[in-house]
Amino acid sequence: MEKKNKGKLKIFFGYSAGVGKTYAMLEAAQLLKKQQVDVVVG
Repeated sequence: MEKKNKGKLKIFFGYSAGVGKTYAMLEAAQLLKKQQVDVVVG
């Protein structure tokens, strides 16, 4: 039987607009991409 790797879900949330959620998400995605990890944003 083939072993399947599970994905990880990371949710970025904040109390109000302008607290840096998008910036933090993109920064984390770029770091993972440099480590050759597949990243999906949606």
